Amino acid sequence: MPAPPAPLLRHRPLVVGLLALVAVVVVALVTALLTGPGPSAPTGATSADDRTQLPTPGAIAAAAPAPVQADPPHPVVRGARLVDARTGDPLRLAGVNRSGAEYACIQDFGFFDGPVDDAAIARIVAWGTNVVRVPLNSTCWLGINGAPARWSGAAYRGQVDALVDRLHAQGQAVILDLHWSAPGTRQATEQTVAPDADHAPDFWRSVARRYADDPAVMFELFNEPRDISWGCWRDGCTTPEGWRAVGHQRLVDVVRATGARQPIVLDGLNYGGDLSAWAEYEPTDPLDQLVAGWHIYNFSQCGVESCWDATAGRLSRTTPVLLTETGQDGCRGDFLRALLPWADRHQIGYLGWAWNAADCSAGPSLISDYDGTPTAYGRVFRDHLAATAPDPDDPDPDAPSVRMDFERAGTQGWAVTAGRGTVARTTAGPVRGRASLALTSRSATTTATTRRVSGLAPGDVATLRVRPLGRGAAPAVRPVLATADGLTVLAPQRLRKQAWRTVTVTVPADLAAPAALGLRTKGAGVRLLVDDVAW
Repeated sequence: MPAPPAPLLRHRPLVVGLLALVAVVVVALVTALLTGPGPSAPTGATSADDRTQLPTPGAIAAAAPAPVQADPPHPVVRGARLVDARTGDPLRLAGVNRSGAEYACIQDFGFFDGPVDDAAIARIVAWGTNVVRVPLNSTCWLGINGAPARWSGAAYRGQVDALVDRLHAQGQAVILDLHWSAPGTRQATEQTVAPDADHAPDFWRSVARRYADDPAVMFELFNEPRDISWGCWRDGCTTPEGWRAVGHQRLVDVVRATGARQPIVLDGLNYGGDLSAWAEYEPTDPLDQLVAGWHIYNFSQCGVESCWDATAGRLSRTTPVLLTETGQDGCRGDFLRALLPWADRHQIGYLGWAWNAADCSAGPSLISDYDGTPTAYGRVFRDHLAATAPDPDDPDPDAPSVRMDFERAGTQGWAVTAGRGTVARTTAGPVRGRASLALTSRSATTTATTRRVSGLAPGDVATLRVRPLGRGAAPAVRPVLATADGLTVLAPQRLRKQAWRTVTVTVPADLAAPAALGLRTKGAGVRLLVDDVAW
């Protein structure tokens, strides 16, 4: 994230701590003046533990909404969208960042910054959220490099476990994010430019193994990489400081080696705001469960709609995009009033920064106190959530629906319509779900289409997930559309070797509504798997 014009909460936790301490002193002085001196406390009675004591239940019970027991969504990637695996419905994730676990431990004052009990979570849920992002610290999680013993290691991991359980109990999916990290013997006291090869693999091996069986958790591998190349982002490099950065491909492999199958979020470059080459450098995931993480604020370089269209909007046609951080400084809301409706139109979910009590003039804090009182900026975010809450009977009416997943018998109308070849439903090989469609070409060019197409109009977009089989070079395929006037063959799209990719089919504006949709291959012997055909 680019440096904002004023310090932000998440980059200045020490400042926030000092402000909180000043507030405590002021309250204490006022209380002393009103009530007179009280009994003296024993010497040394105040400790660092007192900084993270929760308010007493009596003090907050009257204002706190009652916790609501609910099942959290189970995010899973289908085509270019996230869906809820419990129902198969499109899933719009909308929530907040609960910052604190990335800095409280290493600054030796607690596990979290502010309350995270059931009542505190109920206040978040009352805004209409279904996801909470929890930033973490690798030094504290692993308990290494002299991290404060009482706040790190097994104790830290246990507190994160308990928070995840409480969030799930009130219907919240959780994104676990490597936010602060450091190489070698250094402590993670800030954000770095890239995940370090020394500890990031161990961190994700531990986290992924711990949550491998939790379908309501997603993993965000590294918060806001910056000042590195896209090649380094994927494959690793030596940083200008001389330490080794590990690539996202290696971290994806580490997570999958644990058996964890959840979606993995990969932030773009330039503090998460640059997605320009995300698709070109996308790592290979054998489960095809990668999500592009996007961070945009009003002071980001890509802060206008034309830039969103050219970057995140374009990528969202083929890949799920999730705004895991967004916000606005200066206690204003005009930026969010433009961004959030745009994100809704592109089926991009969003999480506001941050559910930490502070003055929004210093940065994008959603609340002014832990009773959940919104700041002026937070009120815009809260009101948008309320106004756009999904209809439980139609969660996302504008999202593309997966029309063909080949889970049932048959080819769902697919057949070879030009050239020679075969199409058949198969359960063998790296299929998606239980089955996919297998296409084999036996001539120089082969066209396979399905006649079961309705509802596609000029300007609409359809997507297909396609994976080449075999160990040869990845072929290109050309989408085709058939109308009463004939066959329209669109520009070729290159596939990736032994990986699922999204093929995008945009119906030309001057074309009649198509009656058939399909693919054309070039070269005898080309073998493909096709799945999740959506429009």
